[in-house]
Amino acid sequence: MSSFTLISAAGERVAVPLEPGVVCQSLWLQAAVDAGEEEGIVPVSHSEALKCLVEYMVLQAKQEACEMKQERLLTMPCTTSCPCSSEGLGYDMHAMLPPSDVAFLDACCGQWDFHGQALLLELLVTADYLAHNRLKEACAIYIGCRLMSSTESDILGWFPGEASAMSSLDEASGELLLSDAERLRILKEMKKIIVVGDSK
Repeated sequence: MSSFTLISAAGERVAVPLEPGVVCQSLWLQAAVDAGEEEGIVPVSHSEALKCLVEYMVLQAKQEACEMKQERLLTMPCTTSCPCSSEGLGYDMHAMLPPSDVAFLDACCGQWDFHGQALLLELLVTADYLAHNRLKEACAIYIGCRLMSSTESDILGWFPGEASAMSSLDEASGELLLSDAERLRILKEMKKIIVVGDSK
């Protein structure tokens, strides 16, 4: 058996290569393979998210073997005064995630439209279901950074039919970020998924 088959909620099949560097990334996959299973249903996912997951696992395996890899703790500080991006908006994901993770998730969610956001959320849920903690944490940090770096018109632009609302923004006030209270609420929700350090 050279591959394991993941079956999506719609019955679509996605193959995972049974290479040691791939299998060791998911506790769910390890358990299934050890039990002699050749396929498994992932009821929380569609094929697109499963393909992204497999692509990520293969890329990770190529970068370095699991037994040689030193785990990096992914953290997001619980503060609204953390280092900002080069544009001065919100959180800088490049300071919190390895370049390879940022590049992969950028490619995965595309232009950060509604479809891209839905796919990324589904990828997070898929990683959680398959016990792939690294990808789950990376998705949570990426989503948090994108949300907290978004301006008011960015957010309105995610929803169909909101062009008129976008044009009604007061130009003199400039672009508005999420309020500190809203950003902190997002961070507190992310505490359920990732390690969040309180600011001092």
